[in-house]
Amino acid sequence: MDEHTFEEQWSLSVSVLHIILLILGISSIVAAIVILAFIYTPLKNVIPGYVEEKWRRDATYSRTQVDSLLLVSADQEQYIKNLNTILSGGLVRDTAVKVILSPEEQEEQIRYELSPQDSALRARIAEEDRYTLSLGSTPSPGSSGMYLYAPLVGSVSAEYDAKIGHYGIDIVAPMNSIIKSVFEGTVILASWTSDGGYIIQVQHPNNLISVYKHNSVLLKKTGDKVEAGDAIAIIGDSGEETDGPHLHLEIWKNGAPVNPRELLSFTP
Repeated sequence: MDEHTFEEQWSLSVSVLHIILLILGISSIVAAIVILAFIYTPLKNVIPGYVEEKWRRDATYSRTQVDSLLLVSADQEQYIKNLNTILSGGLVRDTAVKVILSPEEQEEQIRYELSPQDSALRARIAEEDRYTLSLGSTPSPGSSGMYLYAPLVGSVSAEYDAKIGHYGIDIVAPMNSIIKSVFEGTVILASWTSDGGYIIQVQHPNNLISVYKHNSVLLKKTGDKVEAGDAIAIIGDSGEETDGPHLHLEIWKNGAPVNPRELLSFTP
């Protein structure tokens, strides 16, 4: 109605059907907007149980990698156990044997089941002089009459130089060479570092510490007791600061580095 003349300006005829159709139309538009928002925006992530295909692929890949690492870790742990058994003069038992046999039969069967690799490794270790004294005659500082043993047979490729931060010597030897403890003591570190790779440290009497870096496998763990000449690792080239299979050997006395050349003798 016109507010001055009260004449009819326009009119609208509304019925129940019109109202229903109007509500249905508005609802359809709102539903379409909501559906499009969930499809094309991150709002879909709030839907319970919804996971993006990319996340699902990443989760599947990560799970596969973890399973692979667990298998590799289990194989390496079993390898180290078998190697320790061989180095200690024992026999590696085949866990796949399920037949119940007498102790004599089991011993005989295990003897024939030793692989050629185990036999070759056993023969090589037996030929090595496990307790060979160093050819040097200089005792360690502050310890009367205590001599150190050579950790392996090899040649020195890099000398001790404290001025450039090289607090040990690099000994080159064939791959898979056994590294031995230079003296009796206790393993105080058996771990991985980014620069030294697999590293093992042994605390000896008279506040002497020996450090062995860049190993491929560690045969001892923290807290283990070792004797002079005991196998503690296998030579490798792990870590960032390496350019091939070698042992980086450091000797520390009372918290200060000592040139291993003064305590040990190596092939020039």
